[in-house]
This record gives sequence, structure tokens and C-alpha cells, in this order.
Amino acid sequence: MLFRSNEYLNTLADYGIVGLGLVASALVVMAASAWLSRKYVERASGDLGDKGSNRTAFFVGATLGLGGLAIHCLGEFAMHVPAIGIVAMVLTGQLASMARFASDRWWFTPGTVARVLVTMTVLLSVGWLFPSAWRGFREARILGRAHRIGHVNPDLVGLLRAAAEVSPGNPRTAYELGDTLRRAWLFSTADWAGRLDEHLAWLAKSAVLNPHDPLPHMAIAESWLRKGDLDKALAASSRARDLAPNLVAAADLHGTILFRRRDYLAARAAFQKSIEWNPWSSHYARAYLEACDKAIGATKPPGAR
Repeated sequence: MLFRSNEYLNTLADYGIVGLGLVASALVVMAASAWLSRKYVERASGDLGDKGSNRTAFFVGATLGLGGLAIHCLGEFAMHVPAIGIVAMVLTGQLASMARFASDRWWFTPGTVARVLVTMTVLLSVGWLFPSAWRGFREARILGRAHRIGHVNPDLVGLLRAAAEVSPGNPRTAYELGDTLRRAWLFSTADWAGRLDEHLAWLAKSAVLNPHDPLPHMAIAESWLRKGDLDKALAASSRARDLAPNLVAAADLHGTILFRRRDYLAARAAFQKSIEWNPWSSHYARAYLEACDKAIGATKPPGAR
């Protein structure tokens, strides 16, 4: 459990040494700030009594809370919960800012020129960020309505199209639209039967917008597999395997295509890898592995071992 659900190992796996180093540097800055300011967060009482500062209470509470969360992350994906992550980041920033009480060098009074420059910077930043934020807000509202539908129908497709028009550079929206059209095409109803090219185009666009995502390539491979073009299916699944060499679903799909191509030895190797990565829930891979063994045995010449 300590290694299966470890936030630090997960960060290393997802973002590499550089990403883990950036996260660790932020934690070091926070810890150093807390250590430097530990003696200065309590405001002394004046001649007329206590001034009622809550710095000490916040410092102790934030330090203990973040320390407990850091320990908890050794055995749980706590930071994957948005509410926990947001609160942790806010507390981290506030706790790091406590270093300003450790020395007077952090305090200064800006002059007129500095105030004008800061104000202009803020206004320009807001003007630059507002169109993007407004576009994201509109897209999020449309996607929220789409996700509440829960099943494939023309209304869902229409909402996803609208979201793609609002934010054409979002690879996830392009993938959702392409995959929804793909699933509708797989149902082979009269309204969707001829939309193979359309959903492949959206999936290809998603793959271009985010060249590191294996999901569009997997969806493309599944479409060509259903269509019966095993060469194109193998090419797409191979690309997905290159992008995510340890993804169980990619290995299962790749093995299935190889099995359909009657390349039983390569298919068996793919399913073996899938079982090694996911031994607790590998019924699909085990069934195909057994089928590969039977096919290999049936194709061996008499007397061969």
C-alpha cells in the first residue's frame, strides 16, 4: 500500500525527476520559511493588553495540517482530490509568506512610480487573461451539460460540437467528441453508420493537439479493428504503445489486434505484459492468453515441442 498509492512516486512517474524536483523545491521553500519565522509569528502584548493576533494559531494549525497531509501522501493519492489540493496550495502559500515576519528586509513602501507600474501590470494581465478565462468558462458550462446526459445521443454530440467551437484548441474536447461519435458509429444505427471519417478526423485532431496522449490512437485502432483493416489498427495501437508502454488497456488492445492478425507469439507476449502489470484484474488478458496457447499448439507441426 505504501508504494501502490504514493503521491511522491506518482509525481516521479508522471513528471520525471525535473517535475519531482520542482515540487520538492516548493516544499523546501515552505519548510524553510516556516522554520525561519517560527520565533516571530507570536506578537507580543503591548502595554494596553493583547492585540489579538491570530498568527500563532494559523502557523501551528497550517504546519500540523500540512505535515499530516505530507505523511498521508505516502500511502494515499490525497492530492488527486481537487478540494484537498486547492486547500493545501493556499495554506502552503500563506505559510511560506510568514517569512516576512522574520526580517524587516521583506517590508518596503512602494513609491508612486512603483504603484503605477504594479497597477498597469495587473490591468494588462487581467486584460490578457480575461478572454481565455471567459472562453474556458463558456466551454466548462457546455461540457457540464454534456456530462450530465450520460449516454450517446444527438444532444450530447451537439453539446460537444458547441464546446469544440468555443475552444478549438482543447485536445480533450476533440477526443470526447471523436470518441462519442465512434461509440455511436459502433452501435451501427441508421443515423450514425456513415460517420467513420468524421470521428476519425476528430480523434486525429486530438492526437495532433496533444501528441503525448495515447487515448486517441487507441480509439482509432479500435475503429479500424471494427472496420477490419488490421494494418491500420496495428499502426495506431503501436503508436499508443509507444506513448504509454505500461498501459494495460493499450497492451490488451495491441494483443487483440495481433491475435486477429494470427501473430500469436507477439500477441501472447503483449497479454503476458498486461497480466504482469495488472495481475488482480486481468480476466480479458488471461482468456486471450489461453487462446494464444491453444492457437500456437494447433499450429505446431507433429512432434514439435
